Amino acid sequence: MDADIKAKTAALIEADEGCKLVAFLDSRGFWTIGRGYNLQAHGFTVAAASKVVWSQEQADFIFNSCLADAIHSLDVQFPDWTSLAPARQAVAVSAMYQLGTAKVMEFAPTIALIREGNFEAAAAHMEASAWGHQCRERVQRLAAMMRTGEWPDA
Repeated sequence: MDADIKAKTAALIEADEGCKLVAFLDSRGFWTIGRGYNLQAHGFTVAAASKVVWSQEQADFIFNSCLADAIHSLDVQFPDWTSLAPARQAVAVSAMYQLGTAKVMEFAPTIALIREGNFEAAAAHMEASAWGHQCRERVQRLAAMMRTGEWPDA
C-alpha cells in the first residue's frame, strides 16, 4: 500500500472511529478509547478500563500501530490484496482494523467474491452481514467503495 493510499485510508478510518481520549462504553458495551481501541480485548479489566485516559500522542501512536497491524495482517492472509483498486484496498484495511483477523476470516464467501472480481455481490454480502447491521452507515459507505472502486465524496 503506497503512502498516499495509506493516508487516505487512515483519514477514512479516523472519520468513522473519531478520537476520544477518555475511555467510554461503545455500542456493544466494551470499554474503548482512542480510535476504536477495545481496552478489554487488550487485557484491561472492566474496572481498569473504565479509568483510562490517553494523551493525543498516545492515541496517535496506538492508532498508527493498529493501522500497521491491520495492513500486515492483510499482507500475511491475502498477499494479493494490493492488486485491488486503491479504494478497495481501503475497504480491506478498514475491515481488518475494525474487525481483526479472526472476524475478517469469517467473511470467506465475501473474500472469494472479491478475488473473483464480483464486487457487487461482495458488497451485498458486506451489507447483509451482522457487521453491516451493527455499523450500517459505515458498512454502506465501504460497500459502495467495494462496488465502484471509488472513494466516497468528501
